[in-house]
Parts: sequence; structure tokens; C-alpha cells
Amino acid sequence: MDAPPAVAGAAALGLDVELSDVGPSRSMEEHEAKLGVAPGSLCKTLLVRRDEDDYVFVVVSGGRRMEWKKLREALGVDRASMATREQLLDVTGFLPGTVTVLGAARTLPVIIDAVAAGFDRIAVGSGASGVSALVDTQAFVAATKATVEDVTVPDGR
Repeated sequence: MDAPPAVAGAAALGLDVELSDVGPSRSMEEHEAKLGVAPGSLCKTLLVRRDEDDYVFVVVSGGRRMEWKKLREALGVDRASMATREQLLDVTGFLPGTVTVLGAARTLPVIIDAVAAGFDRIAVGSGASGVSALVDTQAFVAATKATVEDVTVPDGR
């Protein structure tokens, strides 16, 4: 297997990553168990559209969901929406489920939820299905120039 995009992306940012290929999982909880990481430290990276051709990555802790009102306030906008599948592929180069800030086709602003930022180490996408990139959270925040914001609530499903 070729190295997933996160490897080159992380190297370009001077960020150390550890890859873990655990294959597909049926849930975030199952994936966290396979990775052997703390509950909630597996993060999903979402692409949010805040205006025409204006996007931002939002890194969200597992077991939480984005709270749109909080996100709009953090972004200082009245409207924001999830990118479509086509926009996701065009802007990041990734398919749903593989999105990562590291190695994306475009460099975009990054928001990391305060809960995710509270972990010593997080697992983020690598650009390849079933493969996670484990990173030191503070190093990730610094390398990606992420803004830490309270933009989620417990999933509750």
C-alpha cells in the first residue's frame, strides 16, 4: 500500500504521525477499540462551507456532533452548511470517511473542538479508508494553526 496523503501532509508541516491500519469499522467506538485509543479521541474531520468557495475544516471528537449555532458564532457568519460530496472531493481530494486536514488538496482554516483539543493524543483521518493518523494534539493544533472552539454537543443518539 502506498503511504496515505496524511504522511506527506504531516511531513510538510513538521508533524510526527503514527499510522494505524485497522481496516473498516461499523462505528467510531469499534474503531477506537481497534486503535486502542481513549474514547472520544478518534476525531472526524468535517468540511464546512461558510460562503461561495469559502470552506473550513472542523475537527470533531468522536461521540460528539457539531452544534451549528455555536459553529456559526465561532465563524462569525449567519449561515454555514456541510459541503456536498462533490465539493468535498473538489476541495479536499478525499472521499467521505477519509477526510483529513493533513495532505488535503487545499490549505484551509482549521477549527478543532475544545473537547478534542483536550486529549493528549488524537486519531484523525489519513486520506485512506480504515487508516488513522495518530498525532500529539497540541502539535497538531500548532502545525495546522487550528483555532480551539467549543462547537459541539454530546451526540446523544
